[in-house]
Amino acid sequence: MNNIKELTANKNTIIHLEVLQQLQYLQKVNVSYNKILDCSPLQFKNQHLDFKTNNQSKPKPKLILISKRMKNIFILEVAVQRINMLNKSNKAKQYKIQLQVKEIIQNTVYKQVQTTGQIAIAIQNLFSVNTM
Repeated sequence: MNNIKELTANKNTIIHLEVLQQLQYLQKVNVSYNKILDCSPLQFKNQHLDFKTNNQSKPKPKLILISKRMKNIFILEVAVQRINMLNKSNKAKQYKIQLQVKEIIQNTVYKQVQTTGQIAIAIQNLFSVNTM
């Protein structure tokens, strides 16, 4: 939690509330915050993350580069957006997706063998199976 406080105390840092909440959730389930963030910068125009909704009134999630160490933040944000788009009455399904996203991120940061593109593809595949 100290890392999140330090992050939000930095005036040059912009972080979405949903991302902050997801980071807090990941900390509660013992995912290392530093390992998630200990990454190099990433280009955001990544086709794998440009998901579309049937409801045109819903804005696409904003992908914000926060710092050089935070390339996975946008993946968390997209994951949070997708979780929130699920049927609100199906809490069990939401929780299951949340755990699967956590597992993808956990496996990636601990093994450090996958590229960010592969994380994105894994999360995209997860949602295409579970939400359609």
